[in-house]
Amino acid sequence: AAVYAAARDAAHQAAGVLRMLNLEGAAVAAGALDTALAAAADGRLALDADGGGALRNLAEGLMRWLKRLSQGGEGSALELFPLYERARKLAGEEHVFEGDLFFPDLRHRPPAPAAPDAGQVGEIARRARSHFQRGLLAFLRGQNSDTALAPMREALSLIESCAPSPAAHTFWWAACGLIDALIAHDVGADFHVKQLLARIDLQLRRLIEGSPRVAERLLRDTLYFIARSRAAGGRAAEARALFELDRALVVS
Repeated sequence: AAVYAAARDAAHQAAGVLRMLNLEGAAVAAGALDTALAAAADGRLALDADGGGALRNLAEGLMRWLKRLSQGGEGSALELFPLYERARKLAGEEHVFEGDLFFPDLRHRPPAPAAPDAGQVGEIARRARSHFQRGLLAFLRGQNSDTALAPMREALSLIESCAPSPAAHTFWWAACGLIDALIAHDVGADFHVKQLLARIDLQLRRLIEGSPRVAERLLRDTLYFIARSRAAGGRAAEARALFELDRALVVS
């Protein structure tokens, strides 16, 4: 237990330093190491040889990745995902998401529409959510995806046109790109996509309730699937260009 505790302290400190250096994806990977070692140190996780080897592989993989960066190399933290996934599953996580390690530059902004009438946003959001939920329910039930996605795209276009701030507009603009990628079958409807669509529905509810702020994580996850779509045209392609998502996916 003492060995695990010491290793956990080192991983915890490493995660903090990596965040200070804005190496957020690597910090998340180090955080997974921290979490697993903490569980082993206090007896919540029994590590066998395979489990210990998996954590060692993550630590060594992280150090190799950082060494390459320090020598002027390139590479996304996404390449650490197989090692990160194993560590997370050791700690009991069933569905591990590659997007956890995806950190594009979110400072970019698409052209914004004219400022909306603040008093109309809530009513527009209520109408839009009704359309979105109708399509989402059909989509989750596995009904014709094109028929289900059309009202969802229409709903998000409404919100995009009246988003109350540049940051909020950026998210809803990107969310339209996600639906476009789904319509074009450039993104598969896996567990994580369905979960993301449900989170977008919750964001619509918050907008109705008067809270337009969008969490950075929601935008990041939306952009992750757009990046993976490799869309050649439409809003998804525009988002990939604006946020330079191809660079964010570079794996050495």
